[in-house]
Amino acid sequence: MAKAYDRVSWSSTCLMLRRMGFGERIIDMIRRTMSNNWYSVIVNGSKWGFFHSTRGLKQGDPLAPALFIIGAELLSRMLNIINHDQLFNGFYMERRGPQLNHLSFADNIIIFTYGKRSSLQKIMWILNNYESTSGQQINRHKSHFMTSPCAFSSAVRRIQSVTGFTKKSSPLTYLGCPLYIPVSPPMTVMKQVEKLAANFFWGMENNKRKYHWASWHKLCFPVNEGGLGFRKIEDICKSMEYKQWWYFRTTQSLCSSFLKAKYCQRSNPISKKWDTGQWNIQKLNASAPANMIHLIMQNPIFFNSNIQDTAIWTPFTDGRFTCATSWELIRIKKQPNFSNKMTWHKKIPFKRSFCLWRALRNKLPTDDRVLSFSSPTVTRCRIGAGVIIRDHNSGFIHAMAAPLGEGTNNFAETEAAFLGIQWCLNNGFTKIHLESDSALLIQWLTKGRNFPWSIKMKLQQLLDLYNLCESFICSHTYREANCPIDSLSKLSHDLTTMTEYNNVSALTTHIKGQIQQDFLVTPTFRHKRTRKIMVPSHHASSFTSSHGYG
Repeated sequence: MAKAYDRVSWSSTCLMLRRMGFGERIIDMIRRTMSNNWYSVIVNGSKWGFFHSTRGLKQGDPLAPALFIIGAELLSRMLNIINHDQLFNGFYMERRGPQLNHLSFADNIIIFTYGKRSSLQKIMWILNNYESTSGQQINRHKSHFMTSPCAFSSAVRRIQSVTGFTKKSSPLTYLGCPLYIPVSPPMTVMKQVEKLAANFFWGMENNKRKYHWASWHKLCFPVNEGGLGFRKIEDICKSMEYKQWWYFRTTQSLCSSFLKAKYCQRSNPISKKWDTGQWNIQKLNASAPANMIHLIMQNPIFFNSNIQDTAIWTPFTDGRFTCATSWELIRIKKQPNFSNKMTWHKKIPFKRSFCLWRALRNKLPTDDRVLSFSSPTVTRCRIGAGVIIRDHNSGFIHAMAAPLGEGTNNFAETEAAFLGIQWCLNNGFTKIHLESDSALLIQWLTKGRNFPWSIKMKLQQLLDLYNLCESFICSHTYREANCPIDSLSKLSHDLTTMTEYNNVSALTTHIKGQIQQDFLVTPTFRHKRTRKIMVPSHHASSFTSSHGYG
């Protein structure tokens, strides 16, 4: 159908509701809902006027799909009526099977018939009647007909002349998918879906997937068996196949009737191998596989000639089939563990439970785990402390460089402040102004809360020294104004013990230059390495020659 929602006739829809038995009050409410449509045209970014629509359903209205299906029911019933016409030749795949007339898919429909001119004309008459009654219009550019590969060319021309449609070869597609494909997709497709799901679960960073700390196979177990409750796509597809088979064997539908007539013209031989309520072992040995006989014998037969036989799904208590029980039969199982069950308690947030799950399985990004497959982690690196003590005129007094081994930047900043204040108090300096390029350290010293637990003891020692000072001021400075101390901390990486410098001449050349720049109040800039820009040779030659260097 062309513009299916926009062409729905309101009067036709209300007539269908009335014929189906809906009350007048409900029909009136639906009519008011459908007809309350106003539109405005935007011209050059401005709205111009309003006009009222006379047909169509609102896109996105939760009531619209149901109303459209009710309207399409008219075409379905009109096609069913012609099955009783003696001049109409229906379509039979098997003589014992049902007569297939049509299959509907929302606003698409497949009509089955033989290629006789009278039958085709009746179908086209019904389609034209439906167009005039419902307001719908067939999209003839997207409508096609299909024939058997062995059909005569005269039959193809006859169908084309009566219908006006073009011929299309198989496969028949709906929403881009071929309709003949079975339930389970290929294994490569299932693996690709699981790969996408795993990438989404572990996350992406800078358009690159993060490291997967556990395989998808290990995650696809219930939580009490050590997994995260995911399910393998392959197991889900198999359970859906079981569901389709169960409905085929137990329900009386058009699909099951057609498949039984085509593939199961004879009943299952096992269903006839019982005698007066008991299994006949001799007949079972002649018909059933040897490895299945003991399983068949375990199923008791409750024979009662007055009760119709019904299928029972034994894994479920009430005998009904469920995909959950079929999945339990298919999947690989592990031994349940009480600790796994308590890890995923309903009152514990998922993030905390997942962190505990990873910790119990050594799946956290600790240093030893990261070193096993990647470069060393940056959470703990070689650190050092650099300290320079100046007087109130910025004159040099003393300097220290102390290697601290491995640790965090926060620990290095705290240790450097502790060493500097301790040296000042030991040498009689009680009026202290601490400058640090660590904004976190200054915040911890001024506000006195939210300490990291790993350096809480060192911060407490620093606060104890702070209380011994006659006056104490701490302030934050940028790295550009703290270059000599930064160079001293880098120098400590090459030292084995703490080294003290009593005069400037004992320091290295570049640190002496940085101290001199500070004393002269010369600004320092932070340098950033960028990619080198390659200048073409002809541009370079013209540049140099213009300055007389050629």
